[in-house]
Amino acid sequence: MLELQAGVQRAALLGLRGELDAAEQVWAGMLTAAGPGGHSGLVPSLLAHRFDVAWQRGELPGLVPDLAAAVERTGMRSFAGAHALALVAAGEPERARQVLRRTPLPPRDYTWISAAVGRLAAAAAVGDLDLVADAREELVAFRDRMASSGSAVAVFGCVAGHLGEAALVLGDPDTARAELTGAVELLDRVRAPYWADRARKALAELARQGGEKAGGKAAASR
Repeated sequence: MLELQAGVQRAALLGLRGELDAAEQVWAGMLTAAGPGGHSGLVPSLLAHRFDVAWQRGELPGLVPDLAAAVERTGMRSFAGAHALALVAAGEPERARQVLRRTPLPPRDYTWISAAVGRLAAAAAVGDLDLVADAREELVAFRDRMASSGSAVAVFGCVAGHLGEAALVLGDPDTARAELTGAVELLDRVRAPYWADRARKALAELARQGGEKAGGKAAASR
């Protein structure tokens, strides 16, 4: 059991560092070693890993059925945000909104932070500003943490990065800039290229929006 847990965490670190093929190879080895009878206990961790890989590769639509089953058939509320994000990627934002509205966050157990991060990201993706504001408020106290799922079975960047993206959506540029800048520093330090690049893109968007506003004010003053 300890060997399997170590393998799960090794795959999570590889995923965080963008070594997705290597992470998948670790998982393939673990599933082979566990045998058909040992897969059931690994299902939630494996789904978190698959979601992590699909999010980074832009392949979330393919996970809609499995994430829906996790939420709707088994009651695993921690995957509701992931399900909603996959629905948005699949071109079904209204279904995503329904998932978010009818599925509350799980209790504050070891799955809570990743569940809250997924919910925040999905709310931002569908443009539900009230839900973005509520979900952001839930996570502000955890801004210095990595967005780790469970016992580090997957790591979805850092909380500050997701908070900064949410602040950008809410039209709070000063907060967005501070959180995203801090996120880039942390994500570079832990060697998380996908998530660091995502935070940099959000900062670039923030700069673009600032430039447009400055240009509009200059034109209006002429």
